[in-house]
Amino acid sequence: HILREQGQLLRVLVVEDDETNRFYINHCLRQAGCEVLLAATADEARQFAKSHLLDIILMDLNLPDTDGISLTKELRLY
Repeated sequence: HILREQGQLLRVLVVEDDETNRFYINHCLRQAGCEVLLAATADEARQFAKSHLLDIILMDLNLPDTDGISLTKELRLY
């Protein structure tokens, strides 16, 4: 398991619009012992970033409602 200093699971936000990719990434990260949050849109990603302490964000660069680089820059402010 991948743990933070306090013994908690590493919390990963996956921002991916393709359902198959989300499923596969979720499976791999959970197998590695991570806590996974899944977002299919920029709005969902914003909600998770505002309401959860995240360790890592895996970002799709080509989302239907925005590009991943702009969204990453925005989420870094939260």
